[in-house]
Amino acid sequence: MSAESEVKKTNWKFLGQLLGALGVILSLIFVAWEIRQNTEAVENATIQSISEQSFTATNLIVQNEDLRIVFNMALDGRELSEDQETLINSFYQSALRVQMNRFLQTKLGILDPETALFLGGRANVYQTPQFSIY
Repeated sequence: MSAESEVKKTNWKFLGQLLGALGVILSLIFVAWEIRQNTEAVENATIQSISEQSFTATNLIVQNEDLRIVFNMALDGRELSEDQETLINSFYQSALRVQMNRFLQTKLGILDPETALFLGGRANVYQTPQFSIY
């Protein structure tokens, strides 16, 4: 083989390696982009889920007259019957589960703390004296 054909062969090898390295780099960029898209999708789904949970809890008070009455009685510090205590305790336990979901999603890094607070972490229900026993 001549020196010229060796140079051409080396140039083709180099070009092949360069294209292979470029392909790997482009693949890594694509994977990073896909991961970012997936992370955003998970965060959006989490925000949607927490929003729905918060809406459901609020809607429960609006639609359930007994719960609404007991909730207002508890806020006023009035004495509750055993059945009323059970009703308000069940409501507070469900509200606590929503708050725990926010906390865990934040701890996992899916939600940032400010978004979790914006989604209802500062809601008045969590600041009532009755809720503090939980």
